[in-house]
Amino acid sequence: MRKLIILGLVLLAPCLWGQTLGEYVVQGKEKIASAVSSWDKDKMLSARAHFERVLALGEKEWLLNYYIAYCDYRLATYALSEEDKKSTMGFINDGLARLKRSIQQNSEFAESYALMSSLYGLKINLRPWAGFLYGPRSGRYLATALALGPSNPRVHYIQGMSSFHTPERFGGGKKKAKSVLEEAIMLFSSEDVSPLMPDWGYSEAYGWLGLCELDLGDTTSAKLHFDKALDIDPENNWVKYRLLPGLDSNESP
Repeated sequence: MRKLIILGLVLLAPCLWGQTLGEYVVQGKEKIASAVSSWDKDKMLSARAHFERVLALGEKEWLLNYYIAYCDYRLATYALSEEDKKSTMGFINDGLARLKRSIQQNSEFAESYALMSSLYGLKINLRPWAGFLYGPRSGRYLATALALGPSNPRVHYIQGMSSFHTPERFGGGKKKAKSVLEEAIMLFSSEDVSPLMPDWGYSEAYGWLGLCELDLGDTTSAKLHFDKALDIDPENNWVKYRLLPGLDSNESP
């Protein structure tokens, strides 16, 4: 076993020589962004593997575990869209475990709590009967994220998505989601992000805002915001190939 571990480190080492942690993180973020825009599961798996390799450096493990969990979150949504419940739950559980490690290593990072909230939301989507258990957990993690990062646009974006999927009688609804997403977009517009830190969500926030407006009967505003999403990320396949075509054909996207 010891020989296998040493061999693995020898094979891995050349991949990690000659660059700083920051350079590896930036590369990984670019891989994630490409995978999200193109809705490509294999690209996201590659991005996840990239961050797992970088863990071998032993630096900023809380941030690397966050990025791996974010890949898990995206992979869980892909698997859920394919009705692959086993894979969905596997990615959700791995993401939650990664985020627990991230929080243990850095308890002040708001985005880890926000992503935990989203993953528990996916669990409710997968197992609605367990909402009484996972709903309060999701809410607590989101409340912590908002307390730690009141000006973080991704925290508000995640809150907006949560409100979108929560019935009005339980404190959610499309009107509330619209208001929260508008706040998130305002925060995105003035965000100054360090190269190592998360910077995702701006284009998609406009997509969700458009969905809120569409649900509320404002087709004109919905189209304007779908177009704005593409101004920010012209390769956003979700908006380009699902939301806008559904709008143009008068179908639900």
